[in-house]
Amino acid sequence: MAIVGGLVDVPFENKVEFDDLARFAVQDYNQKNNAHLEFVENLNVKEQVVAGMLYYITFVATDGGKKKIYEAKIWVKVWENFKKVVEFKLVGDDSAKPGGIINVPFPNCPEFQDLARFAVRDYNKKEVN
Repeated sequence: MAIVGGLVDVPFENKVEFDDLARFAVQDYNQKNNAHLEFVENLNVKEQVVAGMLYYITFVATDGGKKKIYEAKIWVKVWENFKKVVEFKLVGDDSAKPGGIINVPFPNCPEFQDLARFAVRDYNKKEVN
């Protein structure tokens, strides 16, 4: 449940809705900048109750075949059928270089949580033996 003015993580129960919002942001960016980004997937969604709802969506899009991470802030007022991209920015390049160490932008995503659980289970097995 969102609190007025508070920023809240959104579970991915309405994945299609958030995918559509991210696609809307990409389309808006492409039109304004004569670009050719293609939406791939959402990584994180936050919402903030304002006069309507502000969605902070972090997603992966391809730019010339390279995956990059973008963040869009989208203002939605459902009762007015209103959607506006307030902010759109590049936040990271998802293409790791061999042997390089990079910061992971969203360490709490389910894939990393699964890897962490696996590592703990594996460590515990080795300690018992």
